[in-house]
Amino acid sequence: MGLKTDPLGYFLRQFSVFIGDLMKKRQFNSSLFLFLFCFAPVVYSADYINTIGMAFNTIKAGSFYMGGCRAKYPCPSKEGIDYKANINETPQRKVTLSDDFQLGVYEVTLGQYKRYVSSTGGEGSVAVNFIKLNANGNSSPVVGVSWQDAQDFISWLNKKESTDRYRLPTEAQWEYAAKAGSGSYHASRNFTTNSNAYAWYAKNSNNKLHEVGLKKPNHWGLYDMQGNVWEWTADWYSKTSYQRSPSLNPKGVKIGINRVIRGGSWFNGADKIRSSARHKAKPTDHNNLIGFRVVRML
Repeated sequence: MGLKTDPLGYFLRQFSVFIGDLMKKRQFNSSLFLFLFCFAPVVYSADYINTIGMAFNTIKAGSFYMGGCRAKYPCPSKEGIDYKANINETPQRKVTLSDDFQLGVYEVTLGQYKRYVSSTGGEGSVAVNFIKLNANGNSSPVVGVSWQDAQDFISWLNKKESTDRYRLPTEAQWEYAAKAGSGSYHASRNFTTNSNAYAWYAKNSNNKLHEVGLKKPNHWGLYDMQGNVWEWTADWYSKTSYQRSPSLNPKGVKIGINRVIRGGSWFNGADKIRSSARHKAKPTDHNNLIGFRVVRML
C-alpha cells in the first residue's frame, strides 16, 4: 500500500471509489445514509464525485502568470529568475481563464480505467505491455495509455453520464491549477524545501510510480500535480507557442507532431516537476511515465 503521508486524502480517495461502486450497483440504504452523514466533513472536501468514484474540485476563473522567468527575458510576475526554466517556457505572460472548471483531484487510476475497458469490451485495444506497465495496483495512476487512449476513456465517460463536460485539460488550465494561486514555480511556496511531502520524483520514488493521493495536496486540494506521472493535456506542442498564443483562454497551436505533457514523473529530477515546466510526447506513446487527469467543465 505504501506510506500514507496524507491519511485524509487517502481516505477520501478510497471512500470515493466505494461510493462509486455503490452508485453503480444502486445499493443505497439507511445505513449508508447514516455513514454519509457521519463522514460529511470528510466528503465535502471534494466538490463533485462522479459515477465511477472520480473526485473533482472546482477551480475558479482567474488570471495567472504562465511560464517561467528566464535570464534576459521579460518577467512580468517579478518572481525572479528561475535558472531551471527552459526557453520553451518563455516569454512568461499573464493569462486569463474566463470560465470556472473542475479538475480531477487525482490522476485517473488503473481501477477507473479498468471499468472503461471492461465496459466497452476493449481488452484487445490496450497496448501489448499494458499489464506489465500497470503492476502497481488499482489505486495507482493508469499508465501505458496514449493520448488517444485518454480521449477514448473520456468519450466513454461522457457517454456513460450523458454529458459532454469531460475532457483533457488545456495546458493553461493545467498550469493554472498546478500553481494554485501561489504565483510560484511550484504549487506550494515551501515546495523547494519540502518537496518530499508533495511529489514522487527521482529523489524519493524508489524508481517506481505510487498510488495517487499519498503526498500532500496543493493549495487547491489537488494531489500529485507534480511528480508520479506526466499528464497528457489537450494541446499540441510547440516550442514557441507562448510567443503567439492569446492571453485569453489559450489552447495552444492548431496542429503539431507532439502533444504537451505536464507535471513530471517518478523518474524525473526536480527541474522537470516545476509547475511551469513543459515537455512533449508523441500521441501514440505508451510507457510507464505518462498518465492523465480529467477536466469537468461547468
